[in-house]
Amino acid sequence: MHAAEPTPSAAESLLLLAVQRLTLGTLFVWVFFENLGKDLYTPGGYASLIRHYVETGTAPAAWKAVMRFMAERAAVA
Repeated sequence: MHAAEPTPSAAESLLLLAVQRLTLGTLFVWVFFENLGKDLYTPGGYASLIRHYVETGTAPAAWKAVMRFMAERAAVA
């Protein structure tokens, strides 16, 4: 038995899905190396980023307290 050939609309959907996967994969790799260049994967870089969010963000005070707690323990996170 032979596998059924995909219909034109199904083939187009598969192509669009493949393009979307490649685009998202490229985005994740891009952001990883951008963050690596900013030194955000070190405890100090991570803590600095979280402190920036606490100082400039508009999150509720309870959430900012959680972020401060995590920034203080950046070496563990």
